[in-house]
Amino acid sequence: MPSLNTSLKTLLTLMMVASSTGISASPSKLGKFVGAWQAVDPEDGSLQTLTISRDNSDSATVLVHDSYFALCNGDRGLGQGTGVLSQARTLSVLDYHLICFPGGATKGGPTTLTLNRDGTLTRVLAPPSPPITYFRYSH
Repeated sequence: MPSLNTSLKTLLTLMMVASSTGISASPSKLGKFVGAWQAVDPEDGSLQTLTISRDNSDSATVLVHDSYFALCNGDRGLGQGTGVLSQARTLSVLDYHLICFPGGATKGGPTTLTLNRDGTLTRVLAPPSPPITYFRYSH
């Protein structure tokens, strides 16, 4: 059975190796965005659902469903893209695009998602669209 002193030395060595290789015990800041969010679109009063799921440690899939997509002439659609952290509290989705159904027409433009101190998430699209505030309903 190893002595306490040997165990402490082993633990300290492992911690030093982990810190020098970039391994961290703290969860990714991306994890703060992951989950299901809902909002009311301030332009038309429709219900939006936003889901964010982690792809890997550096990116996340962003999906948006809306009960009424004005950009799709009121038809169904799905907004999607890949988000990456651009700042500690901001997820940038440069490839965000909306696919309208039926027909498959696409419209796109970058969007950003910012975590607010009150636990909400603000989505900013290209102007003149107003920001949309989401509330988390599932982790």
